[in-house]
Amino acid sequence: MNPDLELVRTFLAAADELHFARAADRRHLDPSGISRQIRLLEQRLGVALFDRSTRRVQLTASGVALLPAARELVRSADEFEAHARIEANRHRDELRVGLMTHAAGPDLVAALSETARSMSLRLTISEAEFGDTDAGVRSGRTDLGIVFRPFDDADLVTLPLRELPRVAALSVHHRLAARTELTLEDLVDEPWIAPPETDLVFHDFWMAVAERRGRPVRIGARCRNAEEGLLAATTGAGVAIGATSRPGFSFAGIAIIPVVDLSPCTVAIAHRATGADPRAVEVARRLVERLAPTPGRRTVEAVI
Repeated sequence: MNPDLELVRTFLAAADELHFARAADRRHLDPSGISRQIRLLEQRLGVALFDRSTRRVQLTASGVALLPAARELVRSADEFEAHARIEANRHRDELRVGLMTHAAGPDLVAALSETARSMSLRLTISEAEFGDTDAGVRSGRTDLGIVFRPFDDADLVTLPLRELPRVAALSVHHRLAARTELTLEDLVDEPWIAPPETDLVFHDFWMAVAERRGRPVRIGARCRNAEEGLLAATTGAGVAIGATSRPGFSFAGIAIIPVVDLSPCTVAIAHRATGADPRAVEVARRLVERLAPTPGRRTVEAVI
């Protein structure tokens, strides 16, 4: 018996969520696809992993017992794949950089391009969505990530580049859209547009969980990236909280308003703590030397 690794990933998503629809969102499948994959894995293993009813999903005793081994299997496979990607790239004159949506402004991209060129590296850039908070660095898909902190940065080195204030993006028809500034108290009872819960550090920061002091978050919609969040806000689905490094950014149908009592986020450059390509580490060092924040320096243009 050799269970397909993707089936094991589906098992882990379902075990974490205990809700097949939410697990389907994480796996980019429809709920019926989750059910089929779980049934197939159960057939291959010869054990039932979940007790299912119309009201709830629960792990069986066998599911609980197999969960740690499943996590280790996926972790080891991901680590092997990441090392293989990094090793393969060592033999190419290529620097692969992942960008979290809106983290990198024109000056940062220009500095990155110039630094790569000065080291005779060919720069390739890919955009990362909110479910990929390290911008592909852990998986080895990228050598460096331009990311928003805070997020779960275990096994990574993250070096700060600049701070960005958090703002609210509201429909121009929202009752608060004419305001020039907002506080959390103005927004706390509104529905909010949320990123995936795959990284709870990242999710909870953008939902202002710490600042809410126990007051619950009302989720109006979920979004995989900034554009989805902005589109949801234009429909009145909720408030989108975010930040951008793009000067003068605007979006049709959206009012962008500073939230003055929310702490800023940090734009950082990330690489693996172990096994990183030395060339990527040197690029990160040079970028920090060139762009690292000085006390009181902050970029002010902001939206999700």
